[in-house]
Amino acid sequence: MPLPSLDFGYAGKTAMVVGGGRGMGHITSLYLASAGATVAVVDNMPDRAAAVVTEITDGGGQAFSIV
Repeated sequence: MPLPSLDFGYAGKTAMVVGGGRGMGHITSLYLASAGATVAVVDNMPDRAAAVVTEITDGGGQAFSIV
């Protein structure tokens, strides 16, 4: 699903999304990455966080996980 480009001034900044491995946190992580932010995906399940990081980086964004 292609995401629209957003411009809320997040380019060059880091955004931390707690619960970023699923649900609304997952969607929020994708939107922030599409807006140019580097996303710190925080989740208590390493595999969920890693999957979101992979999705973001495969789409050309920057992300890392915190477990």
